[in-house]
Amino acid sequence: MDIPLCVELYRTLNTKQIASYYCLLKHVKLEIIGVNGVSKVRKKGVSCIIISLFVLSFLITAEVEINQEFEEKIILVEENQGFFPRFSITQIDNIQIINDVDFAKYSSEGDGSESTPYIIENYKIVNDSIIGIFVAGTSQHFIIRNCEVYTDTHYAIYIGGTVADDTCIIENNYFHSNKTIGIAILGADFVTITNNVCNDSNIGLYLDANNCTVADNTFNGHVGISGQSIIGYGIHIVGSSSLSRGHIINNNTCNENDYGIHIGSLDYGLISNNTCNNNNVDGIYLENSNSLENTLFNNICTDNTEHGIHVEAAKYNVITNNTCIGNDYARYETWSNLPEAF
Repeated sequence: MDIPLCVELYRTLNTKQIASYYCLLKHVKLEIIGVNGVSKVRKKGVSCIIISLFVLSFLITAEVEINQEFEEKIILVEENQGFFPRFSITQIDNIQIINDVDFAKYSSEGDGSESTPYIIENYKIVNDSIIGIFVAGTSQHFIIRNCEVYTDTHYAIYIGGTVADDTCIIENNYFHSNKTIGIAILGADFVTITNNVCNDSNIGLYLDANNCTVADNTFNGHVGISGQSIIGYGIHIVGSSSLSRGHIINNNTCNENDYGIHIGSLDYGLISNNTCNNNNVDGIYLENSNSLENTLFNNICTDNTEHGIHVEAAKYNVITNNTCIGNDYARYETWSNLPEAF
C-alpha cells in the first residue's frame, strides 16, 4: 500500500467513530494516534493499526512504504479543540470556482448531481489573498468539507449569488484568524452550514440570503477594530436588497464577540438552542421594524455586557423559554412581541 492509498483509507473512516487523532509527518515517520489505541507507520514492513472508538475490535492493518516524493503531500493535521478531526492533505494558495468546469480542478469525487455532489475537501489554505475559497457562477451541487483556511484575507469562504439555490453544503471546516469575514453567503439561498469552527475574525458568518440552515457551528472571538467603526459579530444576518426570510439558526455557540447573533433583517426565522455568552454588547440583537414573526426559543444568553436578548423595533416575534442571566439587561424591547416570558 503506497502513501496516497493509505491516506485515502484514513479519509474514508467514519469521523464520528474516532473522537480525536492527528497525523504528524517528520522525515519518514507518519504517526496516527487514536482515542483507544496508537498506530505508528514508519518504513516498509511496519503495520498501520487504527482502533475505532466504538468498535474496538475493528482493526485495519497495512504495509506502508513512505516515499520521499509524497512528503510534501502530507502536512500537519491536528485536532480542532476536540470538535472534529481535520484532514488537511493538500496546501494551496486559494480555490477559485467561477463556472461548472472549475470543479474538476479541486473536487475529489462526485459529478455535481444532487445525489452525487462534487466534494471539495482536505485543503489547507494559508495566504494573504482577498478570498480563500470562492464559488460563483455554477448550478452544480457541491460540498466543502474538512478544509482549513488560515489567512490574512477578507473572506475565508465566499459563496456568491450566482450559485444555484439548494446546491451548497459547508461542513466540518476550520476558519480562523481571517481579516474580515469567515463565511460569507451573498444571495445563494438554501445553503446548509453545519459543524464548522470559525474564530477570530471581525464577522464569523455574514448571511445575506434566504432559507439557510446554520446549525452546530462555533463562532467565537469576532470583535471590531477600535477607531474604525467596525463591529464584530458571531453571526450577522442582513438583507441588503430585500428582507432575509426563513433561516434556521440552531445550536450554535457565539461567545466573546461584540454581538453573539445580530439579526438586522429577518422574517419567519427560527433562532433556537444557541449559546451566546460573554459578548461585549448583546447576546442576541434583533432589530429593524420590518423583522417580523420570528421565533426565539430556548437560547442561553448569559454574562453579556449589555443585553441577553435585545429586540429593537422588530414586531410580532415569539420570544420564549430563553435563559438570560448575568447581563446588564435580561431582555429589552421597544416594540411589542409575544409572549412576555423569557
